Amino acid sequence: MREIPPGFLLSFLLASSLGFMGHGLFGRYRVAVLYYWLAALIGYAAGYLASLVLVTGLPRVGEAPVIEGTLGAVASVLVVRVLDP
Repeated sequence: MREIPPGFLLSFLLASSLGFMGHGLFGRYRVAVLYYWLAALIGYAAGYLASLVLVTGLPRVGEAPVIEGTLGAVASVLVVRVLDP
């Protein structure tokens, strides 16, 4: 059985928690939790890719770029907040 890499698991859990917190703060409908969650996952992935391209040198936890990923996830959650009817 293959193990899940710890960096991926940490990134997934952090992005998911940011999406759920965004829905808890800004969400008005139950179905909106999916939008916030997906936006946080996509934003975290974008932050991860930006950290690979820009080579910022910010500290990481294992292989997970926590700061860049969090910034991407928060930005995408705020975009969903603005677009949420």
